Amino acid sequence: MLLGLSQMEFGWLLGLGERTVVRFESEGEETGLDWPVQRLAWLIGETRVEEAEAMLRALLLDAPGSASPADRQGALATALTRLRSLALAPGLRLKDARVSRWVYWATGARADAAETLALAVEEGVICRPLGPSVPHYVAHLAPGDRVLLCHNAEALGWFEFTKHDERSLTNVPPIFRLVASSSALGRRLRAGNYRLMNGEPPTGKTGTLSCLTVRHVDGPLDPPAPRGRGIRDTMTPFQSARPQRGLAG
Repeated sequence: MLLGLSQMEFGWLLGLGERTVVRFESEGEETGLDWPVQRLAWLIGETRVEEAEAMLRALLLDAPGSASPADRQGALATALTRLRSLALAPGLRLKDARVSRWVYWATGARADAAETLALAVEEGVICRPLGPSVPHYVAHLAPGDRVLLCHNAEALGWFEFTKHDERSLTNVPPIFRLVASSSALGRRLRAGNYRLMNGEPPTGKTGTLSCLTVRHVDGPLDPPAPRGRGIRDTMTPFQSARPQRGLAG
């Protein structure tokens, strides 16, 4: 995620197929990856920021694989652009670098843009199902992180994740809250076609929805860079569409 690569492109780094990477992200060490692949993943995480470009070039451009040279060059450009946009300090290892600014990619499949923004401003929520499996990026979210809420790729506003006091969930960051489907807010979310926390459609009055708790903050509504080919995550690290200079910012 930090490098902005799709599961397929990250697979090129590790010499894995896309499906194996998806399983690796969702199940961690339980996937039974071969020891050399586990070792390579560990070494990538231990790479210092100032050495990242050389490492990425070696794994993406010099290592054998079926992907075309043009596709691998594109993946390298994506990763380097993401690292520049994060402005990481020299000496920091990739495994220790964390994202604090995000983009939430809402779409017209749920509420329209006006209602999506109103829910965030008026109710302080962005509805985010946690099932059928918890998205891998959820573990990286924290109170105080900022998120640019977009609808069909149009920036609506900046928000800050806030800590929710009622701790009903123990396996996710404390920025989530549960909303009963039968409550006033639950009915509003169901009207927007938001899914229940387990990913099921809101077909009845029973059930629970999971939401990110947010508060509105000021910030420029410059468009973010596109998610990139093959990336379907609802939330990704923020990257400005404006060109960046210098690997370490």
